Amino acid sequence: MTPTYESKTAIYDNYRAPARLIEFEGHVYEFKGIEQKADVDTHNYRCNYEQHNLRIHLQGDVPFYVEGIYKVEDSADAVHRAM
Repeated sequence: MTPTYESKTAIYDNYRAPARLIEFEGHVYEFKGIEQKADVDTHNYRCNYEQHNLRIHLQGDVPFYVEGIYKVEDSADAVHRAM
């Protein structure tokens, strides 16, 4: 079952661990990986249909910042095409 979040508030309240896919505001996002810096983990998701990245920043497994970034192409896709 794909976790579903209707808003950023729902992510703040309910998100705790990465899933292969999540649904956010009616669109499916694919998990792309985790960035770790000091005591902060950033879970990265991508919705290619919306050309939108979702980054969920966690400290101690609790989200403290959720950001959405519109980007024409996934950076991983761009690297594969350049090779």
